[in-house]
Amino acid sequence: MPLGRQFARLLTAPFRRRHYRGVAGILKTFEKPSEALRRYVLDAGPYPWTPTLRTPLGPQQVTLYSSHDVRTVTEVFCRRDYGEAGGEVVIDLGANIGVSALFFLTRRADARVYCYEPDPRNAARLRSNLNPFWDRCRLTEVAVGVTSGRVAFIQEQTGRYSGLAEVSTRAGREIEVECREITQVLGEVLAIEDQIDLLKVDTEGNEAELIAAIPPKQLCLIREVYYETNEADGLTGHFKN
Repeated sequence: MPLGRQFARLLTAPFRRRHYRGVAGILKTFEKPSEALRRYVLDAGPYPWTPTLRTPLGPQQVTLYSSHDVRTVTEVFCRRDYGEAGGEVVIDLGANIGVSALFFLTRRADARVYCYEPDPRNAARLRSNLNPFWDRCRLTEVAVGVTSGRVAFIQEQTGRYSGLAEVSTRAGREIEVECREITQVLGEVLAIEDQIDLLKVDTEGNEAELIAAIPPKQLCLIREVYYETNEADGLTGHFKN
């Protein structure tokens, strides 16, 4: 992070309530909170880094590949941007390296998480991070959109901000990936499960479009939806049915 941005972040962080929640959560969640705070605040330290997190199912390790991944852990595990309890059946659209899926899987022993992630590099890292829970999660390596087909996809350097080329605002390597229609994705899960307890949507640009495309007959079978609303600040929206 450039020095100017880092300094500005340090100055403004104390005035943002969510940063207090994040810092308090770091102290409770990381087995070595001082190291986590150093990396979160100062973007310091070498990577990969594999911290141990305290969870309801006991200590769990997760391998992180940049300070951006530390931010993701802080938002999900420490700030609780996706709530406290998760659910028995969870769909994770934009599963990245598996941080959010790991959170859902460690909230309860019967949680089942359906992950969708098109970036091949992120998918490989997700498999490694979720290996202890592979009997309760499934990864499908596709993007999710309002239509199906082969699409251009921007593979951003850190992996956190990779997204469909048509909506991405990030620089990166352009690759081609399979895209699956949101109604098909939900239909596949609902063919296995009676309902979906939680749908998480973090697809770097087309979240609102995806949610708007869910037909009422499927939406009524989803109890909670969390979706990204502000990429820069990592903010999420939320509604219940």
